[in-house]
Amino acid sequence: INSTNNYQNQGKVLTIYNLDVSLGYLVNPITNMQFLMGVNYRNDEFYAPTTFLYISFKTSLSNSYYDF
Repeated sequence: INSTNNYQNQGKVLTIYNLDVSLGYLVNPITNMQFLMGVNYRNDEFYAPTTFLYISFKTSLSNSYYDF
């Protein structure tokens, strides 16, 4: 033990519960364009439970030409 009486891994153990559920729709398979919506729920021992609703639009575009 050092002079400050602190040691590694001291403190209270915290258990966190996290649940994420999402639903997506593929609009264009060529560009992988999709819309997503979902909910995220988080609960732990210290704070009130939180719930987040989200919507998302994403795509995967690639650069298929070379400039050299």
